Amino acid sequence: MAGTTQNILDLRPPKDSMKAELYRLGLRYTYSTDNGEIWQNDTRGIRATITNNNPDTTTLEDITTHITQTTALADLRNITRIDTMTASD
Repeated sequence: MAGTTQNILDLRPPKDSMKAELYRLGLRYTYSTDNGEIWQNDTRGIRATITNNNPDTTTLEDITTHITQTTALADLRNITRIDTMTASD
């Protein structure tokens, strides 16, 4: 059928977005707050917070130790794995 792409609804985040990078690193959307979104990977023990005020940065947190690191989207693109007290390959 010609033009079938017009019938496709793509709900994936844009490829160059914070959400796409978090998904690539194994995190999944967990819930929203008044200030933004929380993404988590319980298996690896990592939480990411995206705030509405600064959507191009995320604060990554080791769920066990509560050690945090704020990372810009440009830097997140270069990360291949996040090690925590729960998981370090």
